[in-house]
Amino acid sequence: YTGFRDSLLSIEGVEQFYYPDSGRIPYPRYSEGYYADHPCLFFRYDDEQAWEEVKAKLIHYSSMLVSQYSGVGIYVENYLGEREWSWKHD
Repeated sequence: YTGFRDSLLSIEGVEQFYYPDSGRIPYPRYSEGYYADHPCLFFRYDDEQAWEEVKAKLIHYSSMLVSQYSGVGIYVENYLGEREWSWKHD
C-alpha cells in the first residue's frame, strides 16, 4: 500500500492530493471487494507523460509484488476515466 504510493511520488510531476474530510467527492473514499481494503489515495499529475509513468509503475509494481498475493489488487484512474488494473498484468 505505502510502497506503491511511494513509487508514484518518485515520479516527477506527481503529488499526493487530499480531499477535505467532509463534502462530496467524485471518487470512492475506500476500495471494496479485496481481501484487504484500504482508503483510496489521490494524486495530481502535471502532464500526459506523468500519467504514462504512473501506469508503467503500476505494471511494474504488480509484476514484482501484487501478483504474488491472492486477493490483492491495485488500480489507477485519471480524471478522464482512463484506468489501469494490476490484475491485467498477473
